[in-house]
Amino acid sequence: MGAAKMKKQPKFSGDSLNIGLARLMTRTGTNSETLAKALGATPSAVRQWRTGHSRPSLDKLPKIARYFGVTLDCLMSGCEEECGEPEAALALKAELYAQLAERELDTEILRAQVDTLVWLWGKEREMQNDIDANGRLIMSISSQGKEYERDNPAVKDLIMYSKQTIAIIKELGLTTPNIKPEEESEL
Repeated sequence: MGAAKMKKQPKFSGDSLNIGLARLMTRTGTNSETLAKALGATPSAVRQWRTGHSRPSLDKLPKIARYFGVTLDCLMSGCEEECGEPEAALALKAELYAQLAERELDTEILRAQVDTLVWLWGKEREMQNDIDANGRLIMSISSQGKEYERDNPAVKDLIMYSKQTIAIIKELGLTTPNIKPEEESEL
């Protein structure tokens, strides 16, 4: 009998780029043919990028990011949260910068506070996505090897990030469509 043929393993499988590309294509319902046509590539090449058998050339990366409306960092990191709505974070930051400017408080230190606030807002979304996906309770394995249910740490982190976000908004006297400083948090 002859030796069994081994299936070639993807060279970049599990790489953040192919994971990010696969997530974006799935989320937007984009097939290989459509993306290939938009990028001037072959459908076969796009399938190889998506599965991790190869990587796109460096000149294709910005085109892929623009096609999906995400940052290059998002595409390269494979981070689903950032890829979901990067424009929402940019819009929030621009709105808050404008409020600082209107109040003649547009300084580097206060802009840094706004940047921190937007980062916290992103972390809140990340924790909420984790809770939505895994629930408030998760299964863990004890040091004795027994399974047990415990609180999802994302719940505690979500509360912490939310409190920090509200504190910054109150301190700077800013308002947003989704976060209002005059409301007391139930957290």
